[in-house]
Amino acid sequence: MHNLGLSYKYSSEYVQAENTLIEAIAVWEKLRVGLEDRESYRISLFETQNITYQALQQVRVAIQKYPEALEAAEQGRARAFVALLSSKLSRDSLQINPKLREPSVKVQDLQNIARNQNITIVSYSFIKQETIGSNQLALSSGDIYVWVISPKGLITFRKLDVYRWELEHKKLLLSIIEELQRNLSKPNGRIPNPPPTLSPEQLDNIPDELKSLYDLLIKPIEEFLPSDPNAQVVFVPHNALFLIPFAALRDQSGRYLIEKHTISYAPSIQILEYTERLRLAPKGKNFLIVGNPTEDLSQAEQEARDISNLQKTEAIIGKEATKQAILAKIADAQIIHLAAHGTFDSEHGLDSAIALANNKLTATDILQLNLKAKSVVLSACNTAKGKVTSDGVIGLSRAFILAGTPSIVVSLWSVPDAETSQLMVNFYQNMQSSSDRAKALRNAMLATMKSYPHPRNWAAFTLIGSRD
Repeated sequence: MHNLGLSYKYSSEYVQAENTLIEAIAVWEKLRVGLEDRESYRISLFETQNITYQALQQVRVAIQKYPEALEAAEQGRARAFVALLSSKLSRDSLQINPKLREPSVKVQDLQNIARNQNITIVSYSFIKQETIGSNQLALSSGDIYVWVISPKGLITFRKLDVYRWELEHKKLLLSIIEELQRNLSKPNGRIPNPPPTLSPEQLDNIPDELKSLYDLLIKPIEEFLPSDPNAQVVFVPHNALFLIPFAALRDQSGRYLIEKHTISYAPSIQILEYTERLRLAPKGKNFLIVGNPTEDLSQAEQEARDISNLQKTEAIIGKEATKQAILAKIADAQIIHLAAHGTFDSEHGLDSAIALANNKLTATDILQLNLKAKSVVLSACNTAKGKVTSDGVIGLSRAFILAGTPSIVVSLWSVPDAETSQLMVNFYQNMQSSSDRAKALRNAMLATMKSYPHPRNWAAFTLIGSRD
């Protein structure tokens, strides 16, 4: 059915192509039934099936059925993630033997999420080319579709001109994203000695990728973004776009996106509905604040002490922060803050971990937990990373949400020690006057930017999920 649908597509017989691809997807979804307790199998199978969802998007875009193309894009991402969250919430609601299934996707439901949460949603779909000639830049990385859903539910669509953009920059998009990561990342993680503050002249030249990515990803849709900097904008990246720090993208005047908007993220639009339901579930009573378990990050230790003072609680510091000690307290914590070293595994995402005094707390460990936290902050390196799949990033952030956390703050690269500590303490200070985490993180970024203007020092952290 998939191949027949492609044949219709290449013959420009789009109605037949759409109907046939819809039939193919119905078969794919039946094949995923029975893998309820085997998430890795579901994700692996979904990877092989995802080209059908992408083909359906392309067909619907060709016949200008843009809202329906968004529906197909949402169907083609985070399906195992959504099914697992749906199952967890059903169990928590005391439903007997809930059937683990992938909830249906309807355009009206996606619009209602934007309306009910009063947010602007920006959803990207990165449809990569299957093959790219080694010496032929003309064969671009692929197509990028972007939809903007306003707080009133209005849907706007744009197809981004990746081909022309890559010709102009003489590099593929994926190569530019990799270069950006290298330019922003510290080689050894949280480093005690910060680099000198850059002059405005130096800052204007570093890194150029932030302006070029703004031109590609934001400029075509900026007129549809809210003018009020306090209005919430939720980005739903896709594929390699998960690795882009949208907050640090710069327009041609030099303004960062975070200066113009309050930003958070989600693996899919539907996930926003489930994290909102997680937010309303009963929460724990205690605080779990951990600092410098490996005893080589003095600023991380001070960060934990400062935050525990703000919260009027005690932090677990240094060698006391063993895996056993953390697991004994984590289940009943309403706030979890881990200031430590982080590692990620791009092949086996569930091996991504936080380093504790005597062991690692891995994503696999977290999936076994039933958490009552309203927020988790992983003040460590690379905690937003893992294995990038069509089902999202398999790693620590996904594990914490599946364990029951509606809101998590994680990092996109190896962050410096002193600057990160300043940002985190400022974040919790902001939280004392407002429960809005997205606004608190934005204000913390803006404050840290004044002291340490290079984006590597303030732009690594992203808020995923619920903003309150």
